[in-house]
Amino acid sequence: MMKQLYTLISMIALGLFLVSCTDKKISALKELESFTEEIKYSSDHYTQDEWDNAQNEFCIICEELDNYDYTDEELNYIGRMKGECTALFARHTVSDLKKSLNRIGQEVKGFVEGFTEEVENENVNDE
Repeated sequence: MMKQLYTLISMIALGLFLVSCTDKKISALKELESFTEEIKYSSDHYTQDEWDNAQNEFCIICEELDNYDYTDEELNYIGRMKGECTALFARHTVSDLKKSLNRIGQEVKGFVEGFTEEVENENVNDE
């Protein structure tokens, strides 16, 4: 009788463990889905801090996903969402790079103009 009770308790515990793991697996997948939708539809208005936070959150979600086994179909879906997020991060990075290059270009242009003016003024004063 005691052995049967022990076996029953063990089976219940194992069942609860498996359900718990499945819940966490599904939860991690849902978190990636939610994150992907959020970044897809709201990132146009993100500040740099929000982009930084999004990148950190994305890394945490990806680490959590790595803790579970998924079917090929689920892995394909995960890959698709990761691809969408990565493309959005890349687009933001390229946009920032363009802004930085424009700023540098304008500063160099101003520097050259200021330098040239000063050299020409010096030449006029020497005459």
